[in-house]
Amino acid sequence: MVNNKAKHFWQELGQKDLEDYAIVQIKIGQEHCLCGNKIKNIIIIEHQKTGETKLIGKDCAKRLGFELHWKTMSDFLLNATLMARNQKEKEFTRDQQDRLPKWADRLKVSEKQKKWLENITKHKWKWGVWYDKN
Repeated sequence: MVNNKAKHFWQELGQKDLEDYAIVQIKIGQEHCLCGNKIKNIIIIEHQKTGETKLIGKDCAKRLGFELHWKTMSDFLLNATLMARNQKEKEFTRDQQDRLPKWADRLKVSEKQKKWLENITKHKWKWGVWYDKN
């Protein structure tokens, strides 16, 4: 079921260039997507010219062609926690986040941790890696 607010927004999107919208934040909460579905992983998109923001879920973000990418290590780790599929992955990503205040941009992960983070997010880890000595 699509609510009237969502119908209006989807009609507007047909008239506006989707490239004018960008993902500005991803967070956890309890909201409703513009399509009417309940969402826990909230993606906030913003119209770059007007500053108008909208809340959408992961499925609608994919449908609209938004790519999830992050500029900072902190964003990457926060969103890895949001995307974690089980308790073990959540604990791992939270542990990495807890290390950030101390290490900031110098934080490095092992090759194994890098692969795990990439598997969780489906995106490349582009920061420091330390290599195991074998």
